[in-house]
Amino acid sequence: VEQVASEMHMSTATLRRRLMQAVGESPKAYFTAIQMQKAINLLTTTNLSVAEIARRCGFQEASNFIRAFKRVYGISPIQYMKRE
Repeated sequence: VEQVASEMHMSTATLRRRLMQAVGESPKAYFTAIQMQKAINLLTTTNLSVAEIARRCGFQEASNFIRAFKRVYGISPIQYMKRE
């Protein structure tokens, strides 16, 4: 959030306020949703490893990605891939 706010030449508070007005979500929730949409796309259209998908979605650690994915979808990325 801080990096995006800085690149847009605004404070984090302004970014939060404007994003809430525009999409009804906090920056963190909005960015997480974008990351998860990208992850779903990669899980369903490639044979990349979970670690590589995590990296491409902006996570430094696959374990953080797996936790975030489970929090959003209720299952692990591997379980999601097997389901498709």
